[in-house]
Amino acid sequence: MKKRKGSSVIILVFSIFALLGLASFVLDLGLILNQRYELQKAVESAALISASEFEIYEQGNNFRVPNSAQITDPATGNAGLHYRALLDTNQVIQGISDTPTITLNRASRAVRVRVDADVSTYFLSALGVKTIRIRARAAAVNMPVFLSSRFPVPTGSILNGNGTYFDTEIKQPLGGTTTDTARVFNQNVDFDNIYGPPDGLALSLGPGGYITLKLPATLVDGKGFDFAIHERGHAEGYYVYAGIDKDLNDPYVDALNPGGGIHWVNVSCTGVPLHVNKNEFIGSFRANVLINGISRQDYRFYGSGFFDLGSKCTSAGTVIYDGTGGTAGAPRISNVKYLKIIDDNREDGFLIQPHYGLTNPPSAIPMLIPGEHSTFTPGADMDAIEIFHHSRLISLTDFSTDTDSDGLIDVLERMYGFDPNSANTDGEDVDDAAELWGYNPVTGNSVEAAPSQVLFRTVPDRRRNPPVMRIEP
Repeated sequence: MKKRKGSSVIILVFSIFALLGLASFVLDLGLILNQRYELQKAVESAALISASEFEIYEQGNNFRVPNSAQITDPATGNAGLHYRALLDTNQVIQGISDTPTITLNRASRAVRVRVDADVSTYFLSALGVKTIRIRARAAAVNMPVFLSSRFPVPTGSILNGNGTYFDTEIKQPLGGTTTDTARVFNQNVDFDNIYGPPDGLALSLGPGGYITLKLPATLVDGKGFDFAIHERGHAEGYYVYAGIDKDLNDPYVDALNPGGGIHWVNVSCTGVPLHVNKNEFIGSFRANVLINGISRQDYRFYGSGFFDLGSKCTSAGTVIYDGTGGTAGAPRISNVKYLKIIDDNREDGFLIQPHYGLTNPPSAIPMLIPGEHSTFTPGADMDAIEIFHHSRLISLTDFSTDTDSDGLIDVLERMYGFDPNSANTDGEDVDDAAELWGYNPVTGNSVEAAPSQVLFRTVPDRRRNPPVMRIEP
């Protein structure tokens, strides 16, 4: 058999073409996978941000939530705007221009973002493969953050001081000592009572007592209300201060290592009362207080409330705090790290009357509480702190799973400890979805369905109308 000279060269040439084709495919695959990864990050971020911005806000005398278009419109909605902004700042996926498909579950405040995009190839285009379609999917749900005993370890969100300086001081009733068995003393001093969602267990501050909290997640000044304080029992008075480190390069650690210190701004005046008509005589009030030996007027708040860092407070036309400095020259606080709550050391408050039927909304009756300092629960009673403008990713399956068809997806109900098989976990007259996000006791409708001057919002795990307080045995 004759040898065919040059056959190895032909094989080599075809092998080189094959290797180049394979290398081209690998390079294009790497570039496309990188674009797919960056696109998925953009979709996830858009879902998380838009879900976190779906918060109740105040407009005139009404409480509202954003309409669907403010979330879902791909051109002007929050998700679409954030998605395009992320594309514009990411060099890897700037060329992608496909319009996202955005879906909103209003009752669950969950957002799903889907994108199908055609990306150009490089080396494979020589083989006739000009584009390859990639897809990205993500879903997120609005989920407030509560104080946790697990962050940081071991004291949780509560800062405890040592020696002569205290971050936290839970005072005994006036005129009593811990060894005086003839008196009744504060029985609610367990810090665990303030952790987690509202549960009816409260931490009583005592007369003039205070607590300093290092928040487990950033408290931001966003659209609408920014955080809520749930106070139990009678609506009693307290001061609310938001704080940031004075020196970011020398942050606060603890009482013995305070760094550059904390700058505090009183935000009590921004509170909107929960559970009662806000036009009643309850909410924030100015009071004479002694600060560093100087008498001045400062705001305090009564009962449970929603607080908005960006709201304005005026008195006789004078701006006290407007979120940008106010007349006192305080810097605008938009990313809060600490909260300080101080009992107002007064024996007064409001009796929260329940609503009866659909014609009598809850009311607040001013009352004096003589001897309250010497009860089992002296001072303001803190049940929970709820931090808004936070969200978390969920699976696409979770976004669509609602076993009891009440509008609240199962994963959200499990997060709150509700029964995903029941539309009315606590068996009262208001369904979970309306009760969780606020409802109008007069009409029985949710706030978004029938905005009113009453914002009755609570976690529907047990009857709480009016909100009550349990004392641990």
